[in-house]
Amino acid sequence: MAFEYFDPSFKFWGLKRRRPEVNYYNFIKFLGHLNIIKIRLNDRNHLAVVKGNIVETITIEQLSKLVLDKILNRLPESYDFKERQMAANVIVEKSQKLYHSNTLNYLECKELPIRRDSKNSCAINFSNGILHIFAKEVEFEKHRDVKSLILKSSIVDHEFSIEKERGDFRSFVWKVSGRTLNRYKALVCTLGYLAHRYKDPANPKIVILVDEIADEHNIANGGRGKSLLLRCLKYIRNCEEIAGKTFQSSARFAYQRVTIATNNILINDVTKYESLDNFYNVSSDDFVIERKFEKEEVIPYKYSPKIAITANNLLKQTEGFSSERRKHEIEISGYYGKHLNPKTDFGRTLFDEWDTEEWNRFYNFIAWSVSYYLKFGLVEAPKININQRKLLNQVGPELTEYLDELLRLGKTKLHKKDTYNEFIKGGYLNRRYIPNQGSFTRKIKKYFEYRELNYREVPSDTRQYFEVLTQGGATDSEPTSIKDIEVDYQLVKTKAKMSSILKIIKE
Repeated sequence: MAFEYFDPSFKFWGLKRRRPEVNYYNFIKFLGHLNIIKIRLNDRNHLAVVKGNIVETITIEQLSKLVLDKILNRLPESYDFKERQMAANVIVEKSQKLYHSNTLNYLECKELPIRRDSKNSCAINFSNGILHIFAKEVEFEKHRDVKSLILKSSIVDHEFSIEKERGDFRSFVWKVSGRTLNRYKALVCTLGYLAHRYKDPANPKIVILVDEIADEHNIANGGRGKSLLLRCLKYIRNCEEIAGKTFQSSARFAYQRVTIATNNILINDVTKYESLDNFYNVSSDDFVIERKFEKEEVIPYKYSPKIAITANNLLKQTEGFSSERRKHEIEISGYYGKHLNPKTDFGRTLFDEWDTEEWNRFYNFIAWSVSYYLKFGLVEAPKININQRKLLNQVGPELTEYLDELLRLGKTKLHKKDTYNEFIKGGYLNRRYIPNQGSFTRKIKKYFEYRELNYREVPSDTRQYFEVLTQGGATDSEPTSIKDIEVDYQLVKTKAKMSSILKIIKE
């Protein structure tokens, strides 16, 4: 199809003394006729083509192919085959200068606002309009009613309509939640949190999906639906999926594919060697991206992507409140596994074999998840086996079994040194792996923490013992130091001090 209108002044090619010649000013006008502009995002310029109020970013390669196609196939009939071929030859020969930044800098440049959600609302762009989601209602807005430019990559290729019928994905979420209401609510809110493009500066979270079930060696075999669960996000938001098996978070160019348009980073099946500590800066500070042969890009925190991780093993981390407050862990049930997979369960592959109606049910469920999250926030998931897995991971199965046996026999007072000596001489561990006294004591404290046992260290001056407290409080054991007895008098160390006190009393 030829141009509806082609101004002769757009002609930028020609021959001068039989050599190719380009009029660069006319070339810029020609690009303007093709609705090619530059947009500015996060202090970076991008080439883009505009259709109405929809903007699509393009590369230099895409631009060069677009120009060549227009010249060869869209010029008016008055330009014969010979003229078109000559124009194409000029474009190819002069391409290095035509598409150089010094030339393209003269294109019209527009500032494109970075669209993110507010704290109390969320927007999802569909092909037929924008769905605005709130805690108690939704609103729909046509694209033509939007005054500003809309980035095409943010538009979901689906015509949305309100649907009340439940779909496959909602049933899938219920099943991987263990079919219990509290866990289901927590997972729904987690999906809503990841779909919501607002980052709370006071409460950044890293979402971690782990298996509820592990074998006797504390290893989960996967196949529970964790990756499939996170996969849903790429049909709603701009996501960067990363294979966890080969991913190294500390690598210099680990996030080089991330851009200002990225809403979520999804890291699937990270290895047992990965540490959660490596994700703290990218989740709670400005996001710094280094790319090969390019200047680093800094994405401000409020525009930076949220991070979600799936893991078969518990991630290593620095212990303490600082680590716990940064993560949101969800255990995925053992409903799926070797015995059953989602395709067998539903009779079709989730996402890949859905029809238009099923996709619409899916998007309605996501909208409901966002609304549920806006209403209740990020709901803490009940702990099923996380503490047990942390216990085996950090304390070790041998020491765990040893301490379990001591408590089963009714021993509630453990002398630190004697317990250590008994353990290392009992043949529970290969001598190569025996911890020192300090590490052993810390492991016992972790044991009490993950077993949710109250304890105290007595006597208060030497702290030689661990004493496990009963549900009613302290045990009835005799105090072993005067410092363990509450008194209403004060010890006096010198005669002079005593004389001074007696004098005050007499007066």
